[in-house]
Amino acid sequence: LLVFVQSIGNNLHLLDNEIKKILLHFNGRENVVLDKETIYEFVSLDKDYNVFELMERLGERNAAQAHRIIHQMMRNVKDHSPMGLTVQLFSFYQTLAMLKQQRVEKEKEVAEALKIHPFLAKRYVTALKAYSLSRICQNLEYISEADMALKGITPTRLGEAAVMKTLVYNL
Repeated sequence: LLVFVQSIGNNLHLLDNEIKKILLHFNGRENVVLDKETIYEFVSLDKDYNVFELMERLGERNAAQAHRIIHQMMRNVKDHSPMGLTVQLFSFYQTLAMLKQQRVEKEKEVAEALKIHPFLAKRYVTALKAYSLSRICQNLEYISEADMALKGITPTRLGEAAVMKTLVYNL
């Protein structure tokens, strides 16, 4: 059940659809064990995962969700270009560094400084509370290293997906 909630949330309609999909597959079979691997296999996990979800989970320092998101995103690199992701992640942490240095901490101040809607400022405020300036700078280095590996500037034996998963682990 926890896997369903983590993957789908509290949308009962979506939950109902995903359970029906699994039941259809196992229709007529007895003694079926429904473990988390089976759920991951059948539940459509990647439909809501994007760089904004990833940044939000990283900003919350929710490692488990961030890993789940990057894992699903890397299953479809055509829609989630690793180089594009590093650009957006770098921009996110660069913005956090700028806000930290200027001591901008409240939603209204963040919204004004970034010229964004106050609702969007919540993501930054949460991340500002979760990270020190030195940790933000370290994360910018991790992103730069991943970017160089993805571009072939720094030699690595890791594929794109492994580089991105390692990056999220480091962040």
